[in-house]
Amino acid sequence: MKKERVLTLLIILYVGVTLISRGETLNIVKFVDFNTIFVIAALLLVSRGMELSGAFTKLSMKLMSASKESPKYLAMMLAAASAATASVVMNDTALFIFIPLTMTVSRMCGVELACLAPLVTIAVNVGSALTPMGNPQNIIIWQHYRVAFHVFIASLAPFTLIALAILMMYIYLVLEGAARFKPLPKPPAVKLSKKLLIASIILLVIDVALAQYRLSAVALILTAAALLLVRKEVVVTVDYVLIAMFILMFADFRGLASILAPAMSGLAVTSSVTEIFMSFALSQVVSNVPATLFLIGHVSSWESLAVGTNLGGVGLITGSLANIITIRLAGISIKEFHKYVLPYFAALLIVVLMLAAAGLYPH
Repeated sequence: MKKERVLTLLIILYVGVTLISRGETLNIVKFVDFNTIFVIAALLLVSRGMELSGAFTKLSMKLMSASKESPKYLAMMLAAASAATASVVMNDTALFIFIPLTMTVSRMCGVELACLAPLVTIAVNVGSALTPMGNPQNIIIWQHYRVAFHVFIASLAPFTLIALAILMMYIYLVLEGAARFKPLPKPPAVKLSKKLLIASIILLVIDVALAQYRLSAVALILTAAALLLVRKEVVVTVDYVLIAMFILMFADFRGLASILAPAMSGLAVTSSVTEIFMSFALSQVVSNVPATLFLIGHVSSWESLAVGTNLGGVGLITGSLANIITIRLAGISIKEFHKYVLPYFAALLIVVLMLAAAGLYPH
């Protein structure tokens, strides 16, 4: 219970919702979208395979050596690499790759971890917004609204590009004038498993294609079987607690939505500004995945919901599970995390709301 506090809270909430609903949420199939759960599980397996292949760690070590001993260029490269990775392997998995790497880079180069870790987390959160498989809330929205894969990417690309452009300017300003570092002459050796990397990339393409046709159960079975043959460790060490948490999130927040349905029956928000504001604001309270589950069906635009919940993940530590992962792995304080995240969040929030108010984005 002490180790998995979020899971414990979700279990307690499930018991409470079940009692209030007089056992209605015991019908798990009614409240849990298992098609989405299967997609999440398959992509987590693929993510774990890519992580264990060593490809992204190897790439990042090369980026570090190419930074020319400049902290701001190092941070920019780490941000770009982590954002690109998160768009493919999900934000949580990207952090499990890049936060330990950032900690190593910080020790090797003497760059402050309390600054680097939040910046990398921002990059992971905004980079993951680009694709349906970038984060759990995107998967949920993608599957629920049955949006075409290329349409989803095209719709979220402006938000992602704007967020990354602001991040690069922010990094430049934050680290302008920082002293040059002296990296160790020999960085740690990283072994690349080409077989596992190729298998993971092929499975990723197959999973996305099958998910588009609502064949996620087939995708999960195929992915698990293939990775068992290629490297059993991937299947054994995947984060099953995280999968259980998503199942409970569906049951908890869809159960709450059904209880509150009479009070929310008149809620039909049609303004992009209001939808984005509600999405990011609720994400600060219950995090963006539960906020997505709660608001689905009450907003007119899936794009506004996606923009708002992805924006919400960049804010307070409660906005996304990814933020909590950073705090746990890096060992930095919440105050240190917010010191670097909140100014960026405020700038991005203002830009997005101004674009929405002007009717320029999202459409």
